[in-house]
Amino acid sequence: MGRWFGAIALVLALIFGLGQGQSFAEGTTDEPVVEWLTFDVPQADQAKFIETELEIWNPIDRRSPAFVRKEIWQDADHPDQLTVVVSWSSQALRKVVSPEEVEAAEKAFDKAMGKSYPILEKKEFRNLSTTN
Repeated sequence: MGRWFGAIALVLALIFGLGQGQSFAEGTTDEPVVEWLTFDVPQADQAKFIETELEIWNPIDRRSPAFVRKEIWQDADHPDQLTVVVSWSSQALRKVVSPEEVEAAEKAFDKAMGKSYPILEKKEFRNLSTTN
């Protein structure tokens, strides 16, 4: 039944133009988003990576009124990969930090770590449904 309800709701939204001219895929600019960044980090470097991530990026993330929380996950199938998952309450309020400040933080992070860690995957997700 849940699948049919979702399909019916989507059809009704498309028919009645909910979103006032925006396509379903576009969404709104002020909705919650989850940022997903996967890095190639050898297990021997992971404790320092996490410590440095929290030290350098947390103060920057927390400057945004949209910051909700940050989690760092290790991939069970690829233990040399860490995924940083950041939840934001608002896409519109999320990017209060300038690109120059982001670049400076990236350089400070790499300097503190003694090397750069490549981003293997970068994604953003919008929540379409919540269950408890």
